[in-house]
Amino acid sequence: MRHDRIKPIGEGLYSVWLRWLWAEPQPWKSDLETTRVIVAHVDCTRLRVRELGSLHKNREGKLFDSEERSPEEAPWRTFERDTGAARAIAQLCEFIPQLLEASKVH
Repeated sequence: MRHDRIKPIGEGLYSVWLRWLWAEPQPWKSDLETTRVIVAHVDCTRLRVRELGSLHKNREGKLFDSEERSPEEAPWRTFERDTGAARAIAQLCEFIPQLLEASKVH
């Protein structure tokens, strides 16, 4: 996650850009995806996420698909507390304040 792409939007709520890199390309619609960039809202109080947009890139680094939703259209996704996804979101929320502080220095 890039610290310059974090924006507080409420108490425990942040707008973030997350990048997922796949070791093995994943099938996605018309191509094989190796990278997905997600623009999301993260609710650190309730450990939930809503995706507002996604950019899908292939092995050549070319954008081959994108999706965009308004906050009203994007449902919140919650995770069971004992899952890897919940732990990943909790760890993200732990680091967000540190990353925001680092962005003030630069």
